Amino acid sequence: MIQAVDLKPRDAIWADLLERAGKFYLNALLPGRLAGRLRVYMTCAYSPSGDDRLAVCSFLDDCYRPREYEICFLDFYTLEEMLVLLAHECVHVAQYATGRMRTYKNPSRRSFRGCSYDTNLIDYRDLPWEVEAYDLEGALYAQYVKKAGAPKSNRKGAAAATV
Repeated sequence: MIQAVDLKPRDAIWADLLERAGKFYLNALLPGRLAGRLRVYMTCAYSPSGDDRLAVCSFLDDCYRPREYEICFLDFYTLEEMLVLLAHECVHVAQYATGRMRTYKNPSRRSFRGCSYDTNLIDYRDLPWEVEAYDLEGALYAQYVKKAGAPKSNRKGAAAATV
């Protein structure tokens, strides 16, 4: 499941919360015991100049049906934002892990639910795997908050977490 959470300079409370949320999201998204067979690492890094993505899900092993992933937050956000971003990226983990999404050798080509797409020809928000992730992120976050309690934060970078 979640193998490591390295969110320096974040504190251990955030790492624990994100680890628990990630486990919750993956168990909600994946059939049977598949979630327990995956390795997911979470990190935080500043995004390259001009990169407008908020987080990235990458697989670290075989692109056919990978089992090892990295979710990288590309900036520092409030706790609520990070929990929603994590839900979104966990949807992508589930898409890869179940074989619904595949990446070709050409990084701009993807297969989703048996159809091939060129990511250079379609707006990011219109890519079907992104539509699915955006559709599910809010519901996953709401389910997690309902189960675990609402996270408390008052500003970017500061949290008094209770989840």
